[in-house]
Parts: sequence; structure tokens; C-alpha cells
Amino acid sequence: MTRGRSGIRFFDEAEERTPRDRERGRENRVRVFEDMVRSAESRRLTPEDVARWHRTLFEGLSFVPDPCYLGGYRGSGHPWLVDYAVVVAMHDGVPPRLVAQQVGMMLLTLGARVTDLARTIVPTQRKSAGEVERVVELAAWAHGEWVRIHPFANGNGRVARLLANYVLVRFRLPPAVRLKPRPGPAYETAARASMRGDHSRMKRWLVDLLRGP
Repeated sequence: MTRGRSGIRFFDEAEERTPRDRERGRENRVRVFEDMVRSAESRRLTPEDVARWHRTLFEGLSFVPDPCYLGGYRGSGHPWLVDYAVVVAMHDGVPPRLVAQQVGMMLLTLGARVTDLARTIVPTQRKSAGEVERVVELAAWAHGEWVRIHPFANGNGRVARLLANYVLVRFRLPPAVRLKPRPGPAYETAARASMRGDHSRMKRWLVDLLRGP
């Protein structure tokens, strides 16, 4: 759970408690998944793309405290976001003033790394175990860097899982990471390690997930 310095809590994993919210939440996840697949097939991601995913995920849900949080990055001009700091499992997200810069650099780096991988890994061809591992390593990095930065006031975990799926789908691997409910304890341990900048646990978790039982 993300906690703002102000103590505000929202977008809780368990908050879709009413039938209307559960129905709308499912509809939103279908829409954002379709958007993610189109993005993976066509172009590099921008901060605006990911903000749109965030808005779509939580659009129309009754527990969202204010529309400014939908797609609103910490450190942006809204008075509720400009100084919004977060703490996750006793680790700070990056300071609000650095969020825009780090999100921009992270997505530029992701695009460059996808391009580099695509030079040697053909998405439409069968992949060796080593090639799958290289794709998974990038998916874990994308997930982990989003978690480390923690750009939104909340809802970062679902967006990070979308980013991991984006990389997998880009190379025609199955989008194996569910958005909700949050995966179990091994995932949470890996995500906490990513808050420290260690994405190796997330890579191992993703490899195991793709291998299946």
C-alpha cells in the first residue's frame, strides 16, 4: 500500500467493494489492456500514454477522492500533487520534483532497450530460453523502475504490471502478469526489493511465472 505523507489512502486493492465498482473495474482493465496491446504493437511509450492507462484503470470508480489523481503525476501543478511524497514498505518514492524527469528518462531508456533487443530477437519467431530471459529481464526492469519512482499518488503497482506485460507482448510472449488482485507474497517481496533498485527478484519471479507450475 502506498501512503502519502499526508496520510491519505485510496485506490486500495480491496476497494472495489460495490457491484458497480467491481463491474466498472473489470471494464476498465479490459480497456486498458487493449490499449496496452496496441501500444506494444505500434510505438514507444510516452508519459502521456502511461497517464492515460492510469486514468482508464480508475475512471468512474466511487472511491477515487478527486479526478486530479487520475493520470496525475506527483510533482505536477495541481496543489494536491505538487508536494506529494510517498512511502512504500519504509522506502521513499523519488521526490515529487524529480518525478517528471525520471519518468521521462525511464520511458526513453525503455524504448531504446526495446529497440536494441529487437535487433537480435525477432518478435514473431520462436525464442530460445536465453532470448526469453533477456526479454523478461527488461520486463522486470520496466516494472521495477516504475515501482522505484512511484510516479502516481497510488495505483503504481497496476501500472507497473501493465509495463511488464507491455514488454512481454512486444516480443510476442504471453501477458502473464495479472493486474488485480495483486499477485501473492513472492511478488510483493520482489516489488519491495525494486524499491531499493534491486530488480533481480522480479526477474526471477517473472521467469517462474512464464514457466508455469
